[in-house]
Amino acid sequence: MELVHNGIDLKRFPLPMRERPQSPKSVCGFSKTRNEVALVRSVCSARGLAFSAFGRGPGNRTDDPKWRLAASDIVFATGRSAIEAMSCGAAVVVADGRGFAGLVTPDSYAAF
Repeated sequence: MELVHNGIDLKRFPLPMRERPQSPKSVCGFSKTRNEVALVRSVCSARGLAFSAFGRGPGNRTDDPKWRLAASDIVFATGRSAIEAMSCGAAVVVADGRGFAGLVTPDSYAAF
């Protein structure tokens, strides 16, 4: 038997529901802390991007995050939330209360 850390059931998540735009329009953050939320919200506002934050940190829990992930062009998250966002076709920036690690790409995935 093999242990898969932060494993997800891909059947639970929708395939990308739409073609992603050339320029992102919507951003969401999933976080256990709120340290990074204010900064991401501020940057999104300055760029004219819609931003919503979910999770224990921002005080906005959601029972079914898959639809929020699927509707977002960019997701700031770590761990399982980041993996779930990638499965929905979103661009993912690894970020949490410790800071920002960067955009997940095929080259950086294994390191994250």
